[in-house]
Amino acid sequence: MTDPTVSVIIPTYNRVALLREAIDSVRRQTFRSWELIVIDDGSTDNTGAFLAELAEPQLRVLRTEHSGNPARVRNVGLAEARGQYVAFLDDDDLWQPEKLEVQMGLLRTGGCRWSYTGFVRVNALGERFWQTTPDRIYCGSILEKLLGVQAAIALPTVVAERRLIDNVGRFDENMRTREDYALWLELAERGDVVATPQQLTIVRDHAGRLFRPEGCRVSVALYRK
Repeated sequence: MTDPTVSVIIPTYNRVALLREAIDSVRRQTFRSWELIVIDDGSTDNTGAFLAELAEPQLRVLRTEHSGNPARVRNVGLAEARGQYVAFLDDDDLWQPEKLEVQMGLLRTGGCRWSYTGFVRVNALGERFWQTTPDRIYCGSILEKLLGVQAAIALPTVVAERRLIDNVGRFDENMRTREDYALWLELAERGDVVATPQQLTIVRDHAGRLFRPEGCRVSVALYRK
């Protein structure tokens, strides 16, 4: 079997209704050379039954004991990924159908090893309340823009070479929040990025979305580093 071009990694825990929609947004991608790796972090709802019954040949399901550590769960998926590139999607977010196709075109012609897109935020009713603007989307060397909180990068917008992420040590499992931002800093330190202002990702805010109050403290520690 030919290895897929992109390994899509979705960690999940007790959000089967939202997970169903996230998976559907992957299945609707116009770019077809992908595998989907769902890591079930010890769900106690009917997530397991849903995944077991899902007729999707490009899907692989991994199960772990519940840790509540997003970095650790994503790293489990990264260790099993076969694609040249990896893409991240949280179980409560969505992709537009052309998302992977647009980014793979950018990566293949732009000479860069990672990419991100614009995105929108919607509330629990699906109503848009915030969106990226072109002045928040930067290409090339963006380390300074990241440190200045000028570049807007959401986790589910990123596609990167798997080897590049392996080289920087994947997600830092000692961080319980801002682990994605820490990874973007590592990637930006090692190479240019190509991006599009197209809003190809939908980030959903809802009552069950993970919020960690120590986020500000962790951000200060990152800046010191």
